[in-house]
Amino acid sequence: MQLGLRLDRWIHGFLPVTAEGLALSRIFFAAFFLVTGIPTFSWVSRNPPGFFYPPSLSAANLFATFPSTAVMRTLDLVIGVLLIFLLVGFKTKASSILLSVAWIFGNSFRYSFGLIDHTILSVVTPAVMAFSGWGEAYSIDAKARNGAPRLNAWPLTLLALLLGFGFFSAGFPKLFVWADFDLTTQGARSWLVTGWYRLGRRKLLAPLAMSVHNPLVWETMDLTAVAFETSFIFSLVRRGLFRTYLFIAVMFHLVNLLMLNIGFITIFPLYVVLAPWERIVPRLRPGVLRMADRLASVKGLIALLVLFLPLYLFEDRVSVNTAANAFSHLGIAFEYFGSFDYNWFLTLTLHPIAAVVALILAGLAVPLPGRSDPIPGTGGKRVVFFDGVCNLCNGYVDFLIQRDHAHGLMFASLQSEAGQVVTQAVPAAAVPDPYYSVFLLDTDGQIYERSDAILKTLVSLGGMYRMLGVLWLVPRLLRDVVYRAVSRWRYRIFGTRQSCRVPTPQERAMFVSDSPLLESRT
Repeated sequence: MQLGLRLDRWIHGFLPVTAEGLALSRIFFAAFFLVTGIPTFSWVSRNPPGFFYPPSLSAANLFATFPSTAVMRTLDLVIGVLLIFLLVGFKTKASSILLSVAWIFGNSFRYSFGLIDHTILSVVTPAVMAFSGWGEAYSIDAKARNGAPRLNAWPLTLLALLLGFGFFSAGFPKLFVWADFDLTTQGARSWLVTGWYRLGRRKLLAPLAMSVHNPLVWETMDLTAVAFETSFIFSLVRRGLFRTYLFIAVMFHLVNLLMLNIGFITIFPLYVVLAPWERIVPRLRPGVLRMADRLASVKGLIALLVLFLPLYLFEDRVSVNTAANAFSHLGIAFEYFGSFDYNWFLTLTLHPIAAVVALILAGLAVPLPGRSDPIPGTGGKRVVFFDGVCNLCNGYVDFLIQRDHAHGLMFASLQSEAGQVVTQAVPAAAVPDPYYSVFLLDTDGQIYERSDAILKTLVSLGGMYRMLGVLWLVPRLLRDVVYRAVSRWRYRIFGTRQSCRVPTPQERAMFVSDSPLLESRT
């Protein structure tokens, strides 16, 4: 019974959902393909019948050869219209399911040339998310709905599981070939050499990689790749670990692009859906949310359809390569007015952008569960809670007091009665746990711990300390490793006091009085 409850809790609560977060993930998912390239399949019908060789489990087996151009063009029109419906949230559930069905049908012919479908995860995403309630906000459906939004978290858990299984299925075969500890064979280098001589993949860092001949370097890369791909699925035991793996995955794709010239554009929309929207939405400007809400209207739907129609009519005048992968206004502009390879340009642009976004999301401060009520006597200031017997922590407080020229901070020791604000939220902090030394109660009532508390406090000093904000690009996981190391050894290195710090008369106004603070918690 206990196992069943834990499994149920994991399925329905592994990734938290909000109506606004789900809606924005829907908008970004649809906008990604509408801007970068709508999947099209009319080019398939122009191939010779002799190329028709669908896999056994494929809808293409219902046909003797490639369908006519009219059929495939109709399919292209349906996919484009469904993406627009998804963007504005019109009949969201039905549109999501139909989009995946149409997409899978088209791909069954696209991959009838003996190719492997690497896009399936993004293709099934709309059908899975159709049951999440991602049309319950910023949508035409939401404006016509009466009652509270109906949300489900299990579709996100299913997508995370599918992603983990996808990585595992890619890494498991390599486990027996790449992880052989044989310095005379290297899997990654074989991909590099094959791409260099057979496919002409000689851009970016590929020449530099070709100049590396140390077998130990390549064997290490093989083992690292196998370890990452096969262990991804085990990250689903913890939400924080899973999102850390997502960050590593984006960097993994970037390295593959730079070294092997292999892009993974189609997987990024799935990463967008799995992003921590519950933390992103509160940080967005109100104007962004108003824009999303205004887009979800009949006028917005008509405007998008009118914009799409000329693109669809123009499809036959676009070359096969462009139409296959980059059917968009931007792609056509490159085709007719530019001399660049659009697909390569798109790959080269999106991977670094995804890496930067992944860095930012990985470094986002995460408040502890729950919020504090406004505290009398603080004047809406931030409150720094510190280990009162730790010499390092007291030195840090002295540092802050001397540099807090705007007087935006107040202080309280964790051992004081005021410290119960934190110790009730984090029982381990009352021990004190060796990993907890500083907390920050922000002006919005959120409590932050570890490196988040340190960094937010330092940036709040203003002036040159604002430059430390660049450290938000360092993933929390790495920042907390440094924090935990210092915190664990702080007593042995810096020593302790016999009793908690007592503020001087000059400092008294900067320290929280216990009485009004405790009154606010009762």
